[in-house]
Amino acid sequence: MSGKIQLFFFGTGGSIPYSNRKFPCIVIKYSSYMISFDFGEYCQFSILSSKIKPLSSDIFILITHLHEDHISGITTFLHTLSLANYDRRLIIIGPNSFREMLFQWLSKRYWMNIGFDVLFLAFEPELKFKRIFSNEYFRIYCYRTKHFTKSCGYLVEFYKRKFIKERISEVPQQIRGILQDGFNAFENERIFKYSEFTVEKTLRIAYTGDTQPLLDLPSTDILIHEATYADEEFSIERGHSDAKRLLDILNRLNVSKTFLVHISARYKDINEFLAKINLPTNVIVPKEGDMFEFDF
Repeated sequence: MSGKIQLFFFGTGGSIPYSNRKFPCIVIKYSSYMISFDFGEYCQFSILSSKIKPLSSDIFILITHLHEDHISGITTFLHTLSLANYDRRLIIIGPNSFREMLFQWLSKRYWMNIGFDVLFLAFEPELKFKRIFSNEYFRIYCYRTKHFTKSCGYLVEFYKRKFIKERISEVPQQIRGILQDGFNAFENERIFKYSEFTVEKTLRIAYTGDTQPLLDLPSTDILIHEATYADEEFSIERGHSDAKRLLDILNRLNVSKTFLVHISARYKDINEFLAKINLPTNVIVPKEGDMFEFDF
């Protein structure tokens, strides 16, 4: 599978949905897959109003922690999918305690059947870094973050095999697809090993959720990091990040592009936030509804 990976910023605020910034909701769209980082109250309206087409998508919802601004839109979204006869499996990844809350709600609201499969994969916040899910197109990892409650960030690693330019001419056209899918092939009495003719190409997108700045962030190409405050006046005592401390850390990391989200409602005008920091060109504070595309 090839094409573009789209990154939608539907909710870039947090705690209180003022200043034209909604509760956390950041969505990746790749082919038939929709992956949402957190799912705040306004999330489903933004998704349904976009070109994502969730009813024909394989949906993943990745929950970082149980604060209301990060989970308040999930049950109503499941209700909408049920009414619309969604017929695919939906996967939710989050803390064990949320699984109990969610399935208690499902059992009471849909005592017969919600109409589609819901698979819940629980994470262990105590673990530093763990793979939670993988298929033939991407892998999802959970890594520990530093907030006032059990929390984790996520790394989604898209991958595919790409031919080594110098060797592609050796491979018959009819078996190239087999090698790209990660399988060996036999043609003209010769074994073609995919590991000899292809290399793995990846694109990594990491999302922190709520956290204080981390010195051990996972290696990533694209980083979506909370920056509730511009400076550290309140960030340390409230378990959040501020842009000034974060930018110092980013200077040491090899990240192609960073997006700052979860901006506090105290900044009525985003220029108040931006005036206190000096953003490098590869660090962006996205607006509600912004979409970015990445070739893959």
